[in-house]
Formats: sequence, structure tokens, C-alpha cells
Amino acid sequence: MEPTHSKGRTPYLGNAGFSNLPRHHREMLYRYSKRPASGTLWETSRKSRVRCQIFLGTEAFVWYLRGDVSKEDHSKLALEIIQGAKDQARAAKNHKPPPPPLSEPNPPINGHGSFIFPPIWIGSEPKPTFREKAMGGRLRFPQVTIFHGTYKGRLIVANDDGFLAIGENDRVKAAGLLNEIMAVRLLDGKDVFSFREQEVGEATIDPVTKQIGSYGVTSLSLRARLMEERWNPPRIPVYEKRDVVTVDQFKAWIERADRVTQDPELAESLRFLLEAYTHLEDSAYMESFVLSWLVVEKHLYTVWKRFLKDEGVSRPRRDKLAKPGGWTVDHVIESLSLSKQIASDEYLKLMSMKSLRNDIMHEGERVSKEQAEQAFESAARILRQRTGTMDSQPGDAVLTS
Repeated sequence: MEPTHSKGRTPYLGNAGFSNLPRHHREMLYRYSKRPASGTLWETSRKSRVRCQIFLGTEAFVWYLRGDVSKEDHSKLALEIIQGAKDQARAAKNHKPPPPPLSEPNPPINGHGSFIFPPIWIGSEPKPTFREKAMGGRLRFPQVTIFHGTYKGRLIVANDDGFLAIGENDRVKAAGLLNEIMAVRLLDGKDVFSFREQEVGEATIDPVTKQIGSYGVTSLSLRARLMEERWNPPRIPVYEKRDVVTVDQFKAWIERADRVTQDPELAESLRFLLEAYTHLEDSAYMESFVLSWLVVEKHLYTVWKRFLKDEGVSRPRRDKLAKPGGWTVDHVIESLSLSKQIASDEYLKLMSMKSLRNDIMHEGERVSKEQAEQAFESAARILRQRTGTMDSQPGDAVLTS
């Protein structure tokens, strides 16, 4: 390739297979050769000197010289270029690649997660630094992993700002597992909302460091504001006041949830209760009432089945008398009342709730806030007693408040 001359500046492009260079390399060299001189122009009569030498792989290079290359000793210049190419080839031949790692790194665990809501601090509330006080807001990067453990055989990790991730690759299953944990906190009288499926985003967990890697929260969720606080902390936090849960309390919370949800039916009822509370707080009273009643109705059938067994009724007859299709919840309430398994005041409350449930399903009856709250409290009282949260024996037939 012939040298390219310009007034006061001479890029010299050497090529051994120049057309084989990647396109972006060729374009870079072309733009470099056409770049106009800046500052004081060099006289073409001045002796040239090398300003820059760039080697692009083993087959191409660019030398950038100032001055008039036509006044150089071409033979000497060519020998220098050839020697440089030999040196580069020799270095490439003698280069030894680094040895492969002794073992492959552990791949990240694919899971799902989101923020506990209403938000909490786990461990202790972080104190703002002087810089944060001056700038306003809290700088939440990087996040602090405050807890890691297992829940139903899956790795679970929490950051100090309440982001919770579990090593479950199925989004629906992950939401269900996280909601079981939240429901146990609800039984303790703490405000907590359910994780809707769309609010649970994909997350990865490092199996060695137990750090949460990639994660995300949909912008349609209330929890999205908590994500914004991490990356762009406002001068006034979105949620100024948060409950503080110590690490020991959080660990006990996870372990208790793991223990009480081993019964699939009880775990399902806990998820229904959490959904009922979330709808109640959203002023969706009809949806809240229906879910609360579902918890109550399921418990009524559990009490009825246990009564039949205690009375020595044979298995075929128990199966017949416990089928909702043949033995409705109305029959169950009447039978439990006649057998003195429920008090007369509880009987009246249950029949009132059952009638409202039927009116909702068949006539579209609206539900008041008071009716939704009463149904929720009845369902919560049942599950508190079944899980041993209140002072009574688990399994007692407490039906209403």
C-alpha cells in the first residue's frame, strides 16, 4: 500500500492482507488517515518522526508520523517494519494462554423475588452518612445481604431493605411460597400484602456468596417505588417509616413458616387469608369477603370430618357425608350446631355469612367494609388457632370472633 501524504502530517498504513481486517478496524484507519492537522502545521521539508505505532493483530499495523516521509530512507523504514512484524509474530508464538481454572464456577441459582410490602428494614435501620444528609435520601448501592437460609428445600436470601428472593424457577410456585411466609407475619398482626404473580420478578442468587445478582420488579407494582429508591434516592424517602425486624426475628419467622405450612391444606388457607387482607386494604370488599369465607368453609368441613371420625362413623359413610356436592356447607353448619360443636351465637354468624356469600354469587350483592372485616377476622382467628399463634390448642373448632 502506498504511503498517503498530507500537508504537515503523514499517516503510513502498512498492510499484509489489509482487506481482511474487520470492518470497524478499516473504517478507523481510514478516518485516522483523513483527520486534518491541528495546531501549527509542520513543514514538509522537516524530517519526519514517528508519533504513534499501533499493531492490529498479527497482520496489520499503523504508524502515524509527522513530517515528510518521502525524505526518509525507504529501505531502512521497510526493514524496521519487517523487523516489527517478526517481533510481533515471535511474541504471539511464544505466548502461553493462562491455564484453565481447576474447576468450573458454580452457576447462579435461578429464582424469583420482590420487596416485602409495606416495606421493612431487616437487621437495623441504616443511619444516613454525612454525605447522604447533605445530598438528601439514602444511597442504596450496593445492597447488603442480611440473611440467607432455606425454605422448603430452596435457598432464600434477603437484603436489608426487604428484598426477598427464593431459588424457585417457576414464577407461580415462587409467589405461592413467598405468600406463605407473608401470611405467617399477618397472623402476628403485622401489615403485609400478598405478592401478586406480576410483582414477582426473575432473580439470580450466587450459591457461594449468597448474593442476589440480577433482579427486577415490574413498574406496575407498588413495590417499583422501592426499586427507584435504590438507584435514585429522593430527598424524602417514599416510605419514611418502616418496621424494623431483627435478623433473629426474621430467621424465626422463616423457620416458623416452614414448619406450619407442611400441611398443604393449611398452607393454601394461609395464602387465601393473605389475599383476603390485601383485597380488604385495596377496598375490594367483595373479593376479600369471598376469600375469607373460603377459609371458614374449608375449616367447617375439616371440623365436620373430624367429628364423624370421632363418632366412629365408617370410612365410606364419612366420605359420603363430607362431599360438598352432596352435603352442602348449610348441612354441615346445621349438623355441627345440633351436635353442640358450635355455640348458638356462632351458628347465627355463620348462617349470616353463608347467606351473604350466596347472595354475592347468585345476585351480585355488594359487600360493606364492615362485613368484609368481620369475615376476615373470623378466618384469621381460625388460622391463628390452627397454627398455635393464639393461646389455645391447634385444631380447636373456633369459628368466629
